[in-house]
Amino acid sequence: MELHEIVIRPEGPFGTRIRGDTLFGHFCWQIQYEPGLVEGGLSSNIARYGEQPFIVFSSAFPRFESASDQVSYALKRPNVPLSWLFSSEGESGVAQALRRKSNKRRTWMLVSDELLPRSRQSAFLVGRRASQRGLGFSGF
Repeated sequence: MELHEIVIRPEGPFGTRIRGDTLFGHFCWQIQYEPGLVEGGLSSNIARYGEQPFIVFSSAFPRFESASDQVSYALKRPNVPLSWLFSSEGESGVAQALRRKSNKRRTWMLVSDELLPRSRQSAFLVGRRASQRGLGFSGF
């Protein structure tokens, strides 16, 4: 399977996140208007999609570029125990609880363009704090 990146540079805000099924639907409408985009047209490809998908879309995720043109992506943090991602060694009970509460808010994981996580401390972001890290939003 080939991997392709489509960068969407919005000119205004979105009401909701851009989900994979929405992108797939728009792609199918484009095939309907231009049948030559995929071999066999839309009807035959949809008919066998359950056994042999002709295309699969992921939901959109933010893409950032640093001043040095380094590309990073913000992916949702894996849903695993926080202790697997964040160390709390040597902290007292109260400090440990405060750190855990802070880490729960870190819902985004910054990865490089090779899809490798950034350094452990800076890899997890809270909400839209990426702009505070010297990164500029460049699209979805």
